[in-house]
Amino acid sequence: MINRFTILEDCSGQQADFVYCQALGMAEPEAGFRIYPNPSAGVLYIQAPRNVDQVRIMNMMGQSLAEFRPNESEVQLRLDLAEGLYLVECIYGNERRVERLVVGN
Repeated sequence: MINRFTILEDCSGQQADFVYCQALGMAEPEAGFRIYPNPSAGVLYIQAPRNVDQVRIMNMMGQSLAEFRPNESEVQLRLDLAEGLYLVECIYGNERRVERLVVGN
């Protein structure tokens, strides 16, 4: 949604436009989806409202490090990753979620 307003500056009669923008179409996260614990020490749990078709672990540059196809709504993964920040992509049904994951001791 974009609204355009005309504002008077200093009562001088000069006009300035002000544009207000609001993002539309941002989907709310689906209830029942959860990745924990975060930070993780090597074991990751995923809960989803439907069976998870695919889980991908990526580094922060988007390079795939591991891929799983659990086909379950409650997933437990053992990760052998160095300490750091990663992305976890989950695909279930028509949904695709990407969450940040911190791995540390």
